[in-house]
Amino acid sequence: MTDDTDLPLFQPHKAVRRTDVDTSRESAHSMAATVHTHHLLILDVLGDNRQHSAEEVADRCSLDYVAVNRRLPELARAEMVERVTEKHVNRSGRQAYRYRITGRGLHAVQTMTAR
Repeated sequence: MTDDTDLPLFQPHKAVRRTDVDTSRESAHSMAATVHTHHLLILDVLGDNRQHSAEEVADRCSLDYVAVNRRLPELARAEMVERVTEKHVNRSGRQAYRYRITGRGLHAVQTMTAR
């Protein structure tokens, strides 16, 4: 039986743009390993069982805010994190959602870091 935490969260074929298929396909496939690393870094930050915005996660794991903001919905669809209703004001003065890790996310971090 396959452990659900081993399933890829980033699906390169879904990231391919229709306007520039060849270049976009190469780019999407080259990102697969990087995205996996981003997921682990984000889950590690959220593993403190506190709520964090994408901006706060980016600050703590030295990833670009845009990258974190793209990865959080992927993790949420995989039920490894969940968006909470509480928001905070980010540096630009805008309201930002906060996220927290789920039991499934904690299990994924423990499983992947134990390897």
